[in-house]
Amino acid sequence: MIRRPPRSTLSSSSAASDVYKRQTNKSGVKAVSYLKSRGFDDEDIKENMIGFAPDSWNFLSAFVKNKIEKLDILDELGLVKKKENSNNFFDFFRNRIIFPIKNRQGTIVGFAGRSIDNSNPKYLNSKESIIFSKRKVLFGIDKFNKLKGKKPKFVLLVEGYTDVLMLNKIGFYNTVASMGTSLTLEHSNEIKKFSDKIIINFDSDKAGVDAAFKSIEPLFENNFDVYKLDLPNGQDPCEYIQKNGKDAFLNLLNASVSIIDSFIDYSKLQYLSLIHISEPTRRYAI
Repeated sequence: MIRRPPRSTLSSSSAASDVYKRQTNKSGVKAVSYLKSRGFDDEDIKENMIGFAPDSWNFLSAFVKNKIEKLDILDELGLVKKKENSNNFFDFFRNRIIFPIKNRQGTIVGFAGRSIDNSNPKYLNSKESIIFSKRKVLFGIDKFNKLKGKKPKFVLLVEGYTDVLMLNKIGFYNTVASMGTSLTLEHSNEIKKFSDKIIINFDSDKAGVDAAFKSIEPLFENNFDVYKLDLPNGQDPCEYIQKNGKDAFLNLLNASVSIIDSFIDYSKLQYLSLIHISEPTRRYAI
């Protein structure tokens, strides 16, 4: 595959974002309805450049039809795919809310698509490309420029795209998400440029807890002070803030505990649950 200079790739990424954005108010009624149900208004949607990919196999590809070079670039970006043994292309994102992924400089380098019809997977990311590497880029890192050069006391690490956007909405521009991939040393290096303290606020289900503890190694390699925040009733940050407000979230945030203490408590609970399960077996053996 031809390795094009990033400028043409970046401009194509920006142009694709514009196409998706225009569809939000044209055919994205369900998308807008979903976003508003999560606490976002029209201004939030516009500010965050949220778009919509219609339920069509050739919506995006039709915009550059017969322009093979541009289609090839979109293919490299993972926004369209080329059919086997054919010069025809089809869209990768269909019937999905589109979140642009930006680097620290605010340049669009990738996209995430959230299904609105409960189809799986719930989230899809555009593939890795010459401008996008999931192990290096953190969603929300571009908003750190709103801190105007001030280093935050901590960085908040969350799981979801809407979690980042809701926290931004209430003034926490020091928030990032690792976009469904395990936190890497490259991510850790990027966060280290802003703060020595990190608070992890992942979902409180088993997958979220495991992911939080897996993040320890790359963070400890950079000597972070690592804390963990668990929200009640399995709520994610977006849901909790929408229902309870900024002050309630801030109170819980201030009560975050050391991830080592959290890990010890979690390990105790796991051990006790195993003991509880094994007790009937032991009694039967006696």
